Amino acid sequence: GDEIYSLVVKNLDTNEVILEDPTLECYGSVVWGGDKAENIVYYLKLDDAQRPFQVWRKYLDGSAEDEMLFEQLDDLFWTGIGKSSDERYLFISTSSSETSEVHYIDLKADAADTETEMKCVAKRRTKVLYDVEHWDGHWIITSNVEETPNMRLMTCKVGEDESQWKDMTMVNDKGEEEKLFDGGYERSLDHVEAFEKYLVASGRFGGIPRVWVMNLGGQGDGLLDVTKSTQLSFDEDAYDVGVNVNYNYDTDRLVLYY
Repeated sequence: GDEIYSLVVKNLDTNEVILEDPTLECYGSVVWGGDKAENIVYYLKLDDAQRPFQVWRKYLDGSAEDEMLFEQLDDLFWTGIGKSSDERYLFISTSSSETSEVHYIDLKADAADTETEMKCVAKRRTKVLYDVEHWDGHWIITSNVEETPNMRLMTCKVGEDESQWKDMTMVNDKGEEEKLFDGGYERSLDHVEAFEKYLVASGRFGGIPRVWVMNLGGQGDGLLDVTKSTQLSFDEDAYDVGVNVNYNYDTDRLVLYY
C-alpha cells in the first residue's frame, strides 16, 4: 500500500484547523512534543522508495522553520519515532533486520537546556539489535548483544554507554541472584513495557506466548531492584496472549489480548 500521508492538526474543542500543509508528505507516525513544548510535533519523511529516513520537528505556531533532526541514508535501515511509556523521552530508532541504533531527546527539559539535544543510547554494532524503554532515570534494554540466540533484559543509567549495560537480576527463593532473561534458548523475550511500579515483559516459554509482570522496588547499588517476577497463567493448555495498548503509566491494571 501507499505509505504517504498528509499532516493536519485540529483543535477538537473548537474544531479549528491549526495546521494543514498540502505540500507536506510524511509517514503515518507523528509524535507530540512534551509538556514544555505543546506546539511541537515530530514526524517522518520518506525517500523515493517510500522508506522513512528523516525525522523532522515542526512548530505549530510557525515560530520557526521545520528542523531536520536525523537522517538515515543507508537504504537497509528504516527509521521510527515514539515516546517512552512515561512520556519523558522521544526515541528515534533506526534498524535493519540485524542491526539497530536508538537516539533520544529529553522532552521534559527546558528549551535552553543542553539535555534537549539528541543523544545516542549506543552506537550501532554489526548484528547487535537493541530496544530501549525508560524507568526512573534508567534505560530498560532488550538486546542480543554478545550474540545470544534470544534477547537479554539489561539496564543502565540514562547517559551511560553500552559498556555499563548489566543484566537485570532478581534474588530467587534460594537467596541466589539470577538473571531474569539471559538471552538463552529456554525463554525468548520480545518486548518490555514500563509502568510506574512494574515492568511487563512478553515472549515465549515452552513454545507458548507468555507475559511476565516484574515488581520494581528500590535501586540497590544504583541499579533497578526487581522484587518479584510473576508469569501470568491461564486455564487453557495452549493459547495466544500478549500485551495490548496501555495508555496509563501510573496504573495497577494491565490490558492484554487473549
